[in-house]
Amino acid sequence: MIDSELNSQFEILHNVICAPILHRKDFENTYDGKHSGSFGGGLYTEENVFIPIGVTRYGQECLLNGHPETIAAPTKYIEKAIFGGYLFEEFGHFIIESTARLWVKKYFPDLPFIFIQHKNYANLYTYQIELLSIFGTIEFVNKEPIKVGELILPTCSMVMGESISHDGPSKILRELIKPNIGSEFSGRQIYITRKNINKRKCINEDDFEKELIALGLEIISPENLSIVKQIDLFSNAKLIVGLLGSAWHTLLLGTPQIDCKRIYLDFIDQWGDTYKLIEDVSDGYFLRSKCLFAEGKGDANKAYDIEYKINIDLALTEVKKFLTNNATNHETQIVSRSIEVKSFILNDELVEAAASFEPVNGSIDESEPKFENIKTYIKDFHLEVPDAPNVHLNTFEMEFKNQIYADYELIKNNLFEARIVLKISAEYERKIIYYLELEQAGIFQIINDININLESASFKKCFVFLKPILRYNVADALQRSGFVCAPEIEKFIYNFV
Repeated sequence: MIDSELNSQFEILHNVICAPILHRKDFENTYDGKHSGSFGGGLYTEENVFIPIGVTRYGQECLLNGHPETIAAPTKYIEKAIFGGYLFEEFGHFIIESTARLWVKKYFPDLPFIFIQHKNYANLYTYQIELLSIFGTIEFVNKEPIKVGELILPTCSMVMGESISHDGPSKILRELIKPNIGSEFSGRQIYITRKNINKRKCINEDDFEKELIALGLEIISPENLSIVKQIDLFSNAKLIVGLLGSAWHTLLLGTPQIDCKRIYLDFIDQWGDTYKLIEDVSDGYFLRSKCLFAEGKGDANKAYDIEYKINIDLALTEVKKFLTNNATNHETQIVSRSIEVKSFILNDELVEAAASFEPVNGSIDESEPKFENIKTYIKDFHLEVPDAPNVHLNTFEMEFKNQIYADYELIKNNLFEARIVLKISAEYERKIIYYLELEQAGIFQIINDININLESASFKKCFVFLKPILRYNVADALQRSGFVCAPEIEKFIYNFV
């Protein structure tokens, strides 16, 4: 019997048939970036009725329409299992979509996962085998269907096109992976090359690499590393520079250090893509700079396939800023984090449910303090840019005066409101460039803690819980007002509590 607290994070399907993917050539391929009409397969009832909730791609249920009228009789039966989703062979799609349900292994350690292979290929890639082996037994649906008596369908920790919560299932996924990751790349300065990748070629990348080597950077081809070493690289390297590419998706599985600095060279004017969402869960300092430009006319409808050139002078300017710890200036070609504040409200139910999870096996010590998040929200917000628009016409070496403090208040019974208040004054030659004050709050339930005060372990958990949300909301507010969140501010928040 599954604990009722888990219901918001699971669908429990009974007597489900996991059917292989079939390419129905008699259906028109209606691919529009959201679904492909010529493919059938997935989850079905015993009556051969397709269950669309099992497939989530590009932020919505995948509306396939090429489903067969009948499903072949299953050749295998499993009493209980977890649905892992579709196993995609493309690296980026595998990282985003095929790992999104693995987090639930924490609560059902003895159950196998079932993956439906997106294409009928017999052999898995090495990175798939290596990563999936961390999560125990995996059953693959390739050519023959499998029937499951009770199939657990977890919420996806990440969905293409949607903001990713720093906490909740995505955090659990990273925690499960972390013990398997070393620190070989700790403190190193890396450039991630794409010169061995045939798609979206950068025709002057060799010239750029020579300049980077002269600055002390190492050139790394991530496709030559194991997946755990790639996660190590993105988690522990001191500086990472690279072009637009799927290798950056690896950040979703890592736990980057706060002092890690990254420069992401891009060619898109307004970023609304999946690559942008990795910033939601990435600690450290992250800049996206438009330094790539199309070579030749190309096909405007296939922007990701056109050959590009790097503006080497522009890119080197950004790299040198990081090498000299002078990356606080705001310049027009740089776009920092852009995370909608409402995304944290939308993810509150996810965070709340994950925080209240208890292991299925084993007893719970009711005498131990219990901590649970109920809701997070911005309680107060104030921003002034007194000399706009003039401040946006120049570049300043700003000095920051930061204040931060925490407080709490009893609401009723065991419910408390915890708050972190941050005040930032950015100044140049004693003139205020901007002033920001943000009060990030949350409602928490604390049970069995007899030492309720600001120094208690339970309240420290509250403030640690609120810190990343505060940091992202500050970064978002500054970006929307025309500035970037300087490393000094991020470190100031990070070191609090």
